[in-house]
Amino acid sequence: FSFSGLKTAVLYHLRRIGYLGDVSRARTLDATSLANICASFQEAVVDVLVRKTMAAADAAGIRDITIAGGVSANSRLRERMGEEAARRGYRLFHPPLAYCMDNGAMIAYVGWMRMRAGHTSALSLSAAPNLELQ
Repeated sequence: FSFSGLKTAVLYHLRRIGYLGDVSRARTLDATSLANICASFQEAVVDVLVRKTMAAADAAGIRDITIAGGVSANSRLRERMGEEAARRGYRLFHPPLAYCMDNGAMIAYVGWMRMRAGHTSALSLSAAPNLELQ
């Protein structure tokens, strides 16, 4: 799922109220207001993830759901996904928090290991996937 539109809306809202942008005119946002914006953002994202995941499970006729990656460390997502899965009689699987990391960090680590081993790529490297495993 992509939340770029939602993230952009929050950014524009923060700029509109003077919290971000021109430092000379920026105002301080009280902690409660900022916490409310953050909580609202989180709730909107969690709502979409739960709703679309359950719709996909229903459409595919599956009863086992997995959440993984960095987002699976979010306690609110775990809570809401767990409640909805239980309500529908589905099983929810997620890794222990120690294994919930952002895929970007894992990809960067593999790139660093390959670079240390002497593997490099030309700047003209394409973003097209190479399906040959090396």
